[in-house]
Amino acid sequence: MRKAVLLCTYDPPERDARLANEALKSKKKSITQLQVIVEIACASSPHHLVAVRQAYCSLFDSSKANAEAAKLREAIAAKKLDDDELLRILSTRNIFQLKQTFQHYKDNYGTSIDKDILACGKSIVESIMKVVRAAIIGLGTDEHSLTRAIVARAEINMMKVRGKILTSWSSATWLVIISHVLLDTYLGGVLAWCPVDS
Repeated sequence: MRKAVLLCTYDPPERDARLANEALKSKKKSITQLQVIVEIACASSPHHLVAVRQAYCSLFDSSKANAEAAKLREAIAAKKLDDDELLRILSTRNIFQLKQTFQHYKDNYGTSIDKDILACGKSIVESIMKVVRAAIIGLGTDEHSLTRAIVARAEINMMKVRGKILTSWSSATWLVIISHVLLDTYLGGVLAWCPVDS
């Protein structure tokens, strides 16, 4: 009864993957153990078989999860959160595979992936702040750097940059940014990016 209750707690693909693994790992290979695999293969839809395979690989095949954890680490270390490989892994893997990959990430690198992604995001915000500040300090404005910092990151994390600048720099800094930008005809974009109270 205990085993039946335990098996009922798993999703059907994970349950079948665990049953298949148990049959394959059994010390005595009798018809009874192999019959489980035949039942899963013959009584399941192709869609379900694919889900069982994915669950099996994520639960019991650690080499793929380990390789994908390394790819995720590489993209995060390079601060490329829009990396094609990172996006492919996160968007095409099922929950079982992602759990396994994230566990390998934590085991291999000592921190969870969500902490590394947050740290990566913070360092990106800080580097954008440095570019904006360097572009406006001194005589004249480095239009190329300021435009790149504002426009290229506007949709991704400029609101975080704006919030960080508001808490880190004085409000006079905003006036300097706006005056430089106004003089350089970036009025519409900057006012949308950093509204000023009248």
